[in-house]
Amino acid sequence: MDTHDSAANLGRSQAGRPRNLWLVVVATGLLEILVLGGGGAAAYELRSSMYSPERAVTDYFAAQGQGDVSGMMANATFQQGSNREYFSQSAIAAMMQLPQNRDVHNVKVVSSQAIDPTTQSVSVSMIWEGQHRSQTYTVRKDNSRFRDLVFRYWRIVIPFATIHITLPNQAGQVQVDGITPATADVSSIQAVDGYHLVTMSANDFYDRASQVVDAVDSSPTAEFAPEVSSGAMILAAAAIKLAFPNCDAAAYTGCLNHTYSAANDGRKHFFDLPGYGQVFWTTYRVTLVGDPTSDMKLVVPPDAGKVNASGTCTVTVTFDGTRNYNLAGPWTATLTWDSGRFTADVASSCWDNKA
Repeated sequence: MDTHDSAANLGRSQAGRPRNLWLVVVATGLLEILVLGGGGAAAYELRSSMYSPERAVTDYFAAQGQGDVSGMMANATFQQGSNREYFSQSAIAAMMQLPQNRDVHNVKVVSSQAIDPTTQSVSVSMIWEGQHRSQTYTVRKDNSRFRDLVFRYWRIVIPFATIHITLPNQAGQVQVDGITPATADVSSIQAVDGYHLVTMSANDFYDRASQVVDAVDSSPTAEFAPEVSSGAMILAAAAIKLAFPNCDAAAYTGCLNHTYSAANDGRKHFFDLPGYGQVFWTTYRVTLVGDPTSDMKLVVPPDAGKVNASGTCTVTVTFDGTRNYNLAGPWTATLTWDSGRFTADVASSCWDNKA
């Protein structure tokens, strides 16, 4: 019976130890501080400074300077903007591909002020992408995590920045740091404070274009010029040249390469030509001189698949087979994109001025 009781007591004693182990560790730590006196207090102060809000800030930027995304995530809370896809760990890794974001050094704490028991305001100076910057960050205590069973984690709060994007009409797809926004409205994108690569993808009218914007404590604008691609220019010019001689001579009086004859009605027919005055004729023929697309300009309107074109045309009008008169004027065209090419509807006024 005695042996049985001892075994039962032993079992209860062994089962109770793990549940109180943390109390033993804390008590032991406190006893060490009391026994060691100044030395224990110094050790406590050392560890306290290692796990301080100021250390969270410097550790975060040290990790950023090394491109250590895991280290950044461990020391920070990222204030989320409206575009959630730019605040995940993979999004942070994407922005860290830019060398500008890794060019952070000489980070020094300038001041630190408690806002409340769980919040600290920490001001730092640093050199980021060659620029001297002074930033103030909020640092919050993370009550869900402990270090060495006593010290709570602190996390720097990294704010978001708003990137404004100005696009041409009928622009290509937009990406920020290689990530496509989930929203159709890309006029402004919110992402983590830092440098970002904004890209407009190539499409039928534009070449691919990209630019790096500085969104460190600012709201930059990425503006993409409405510059039509060289490939679209070539296709547009081909469509214009094809359309110029395409003219109904029965309906229009200035069609190219067609010989017009005056009516045999007993009257004298003439044109009042700019710079020449009255020119009488029995027959005339219009010939295009040079390339009407040499000074062509293209403007992309909001209308899908449409491009507006304009330029100058020069013609020689030959009267009665021998008398040549050179004239010039503007032309305009509406280009329609279809199946990988343009078709053109051209309106010309090549007789407006003396050439």
